[in-house]
Amino acid sequence: YEPAKTFKKALLDRLPDLAERYLSAVDAILEISDRLALFRMLEGTRAALIIADWLIARYEHLKRARGFLDFNDLITRTVNLLARPDAGPWVQYKLDQGIDHILLDEAQDTSPDQWEVVKRLAEEFFAGLGARDNVHRTVFAVGDEKQSIYSFQGAAPDSFADSRLLFSAKVRDAKVTFADLKLTWSFRSTEDVLAAVDRVFADPLVRRGISHDPDPLTHKAIRSDAPGYVEVWPSIGADVVDEPDDWTQAVDHAHAPAVRIAENVAATIAGWIGAGEVIEGRGKKLRPGDVLVLVRKRDRFVHALTRALKRRDIPVAGADRLSLPGHIAVKDLIALGHFLVQPEDDLSLAAVLRSPIFDVSEEMLFALAGERPSGLSLIASLRQQAG
Repeated sequence: YEPAKTFKKALLDRLPDLAERYLSAVDAILEISDRLALFRMLEGTRAALIIADWLIARYEHLKRARGFLDFNDLITRTVNLLARPDAGPWVQYKLDQGIDHILLDEAQDTSPDQWEVVKRLAEEFFAGLGARDNVHRTVFAVGDEKQSIYSFQGAAPDSFADSRLLFSAKVRDAKVTFADLKLTWSFRSTEDVLAAVDRVFADPLVRRGISHDPDPLTHKAIRSDAPGYVEVWPSIGADVVDEPDDWTQAVDHAHAPAVRIAENVAATIAGWIGAGEVIEGRGKKLRPGDVLVLVRKRDRFVHALTRALKRRDIPVAGADRLSLPGHIAVKDLIALGHFLVQPEDDLSLAAVLRSPIFDVSEEMLFALAGERPSGLSLIASLRQQAG
């Protein structure tokens, strides 16, 4: 912001404080805009919560009416049962007679309520003699906070770290051994790749995003002699593309980030193959079958990469599997089935008429659908036109 470029000199001479007043007005407008956006967010959140509250209440009512319990019910009721002063100790005593070991796999995806069940079940493990004397009982949990993917189901990776501290204190108070083991050896990756990962998370602030362990990450490769290489490409953002006003004109998707990245990857692979790149450590020339592209999901990038590789005559496999329900021909048949089951389904009938099954033109379909009387179904309009 430069007042001399924003306002004419004569205006600034006449109103010397105009620049300050202008900035004050801008700040006020921005503050009000932020508050209005906050209110809009509040209204949207309130509306969503009202709907969610009704849906949850309806869901709970249906469960009670039919005598059903879902997965969360089983967990919460177990926690409540074990916590009841009139029944919990008796249940724990009975369970104490039959439980010697508790094993938790994928502990990073264990919810706080599930951890509460484990803590209740193991309450007497390290509190002296239980229902059976001289029985060595253990709790074994294995997990990796970095691999937690079930937060939508209540998984809390920090509960893993908190539970480790809790059990370590109980075990040591009981004068028995607590083993806190870190599995640092990797059987999959190579030293160079692991070193790059460790370097990224060497910063404590960055590491805090994936782990509550204060110690730096240290990985070691079993395949210590295997070659590896890490290359970080610059990120690609979306370009501003002018879409044509005429909706019948094609939109340029070639500048979409997914397409541009796919082109870069395909060009790199083509360069390797064309230059006779030799696979380090194996002493053989790189072939298309030696290249593996890992993706988070089969989205637009996968299809763009397949096209880019095929344009360069590079064989590609594994990415051209057909999703049967997603194929246009199958969708047409499904629409036909919907129409046969419900003849008043105008949308399905319109889709079938435009499909290669009937190949009705857009103009004819518009005449059937757009010019029909109000309340008249599409199939009725079609019958009228047929005479």
